[in-house]
Amino acid sequence: MSRGPAIGLMAIITTCCTVMQPARVTGPRAERRPEIYVDTLFYSPLVRNNFQFMYDNITAKPDGVEFVVCLDGKVSPDGTPVILQSLLPHVVYAAKDSILGYCPKSPHYVGRAHSHPPGSTCAMSKVDTTSFIKDTLAKMHAVICENRQMISYRKR
Repeated sequence: MSRGPAIGLMAIITTCCTVMQPARVTGPRAERRPEIYVDTLFYSPLVRNNFQFMYDNITAKPDGVEFVVCLDGKVSPDGTPVILQSLLPHVVYAAKDSILGYCPKSPHYVGRAHSHPPGSTCAMSKVDTTSFIKDTLAKMHAVICENRQMISYRKR
């Protein structure tokens, strides 16, 4: 009698494991990556002032670190994101040349912006680009740099 349940259990495990094995992929994977391009977006004066204040007082200091902000707004009829306010994310890590933060869920979320340290390239890095692509809700991303420079990117 003790053999019956053991055999039944073995059958369940075998079935389970056979079903859950990863499928083999044959042929090339066709991943559709969005096109990213530089664009001019509208930022409210309040948002621009916040960016500059944070850059001057967080990133530009000799021992400064990058910062990140979540951007809320709306999309205009022509598809252009209009940034109305910036929100602070939950920052997990910040250093002179990198930052990790998570934006809260918001029905008005359109993307994020982060700073690059003085003297660095004012453009998205490879890490920035990957992060932007993975953020499926983001319509735009901005890089904030020294000399009041800001580069905005959008997805197509």
